[in-house]
Amino acid sequence: MRTAALDRRVRKEAQLLIREARAALATRPGLHGKGGDLASVTDEVAAALGKGDLAGVRRQLTALDLLVDELVTPN
Repeated sequence: MRTAALDRRVRKEAQLLIREARAALATRPGLHGKGGDLASVTDEVAAALGKGDLAGVRRQLTALDLLVDELVTPN
């Protein structure tokens, strides 16, 4: 039961970060930060999410979160 709840939280967080990253990329393409290229990390997380590969989502979620914080979220 607890694992299912954590999986839902990971999926929801990934979906929110993907949405935020893609919105930023629509207005400012080519965003690069310390964690890499926002578009490529976003695509990797979205692909893993689409395949249901939560291990893959978890591996890239931290990088996506850091990039969104660094490049998208206003300070």
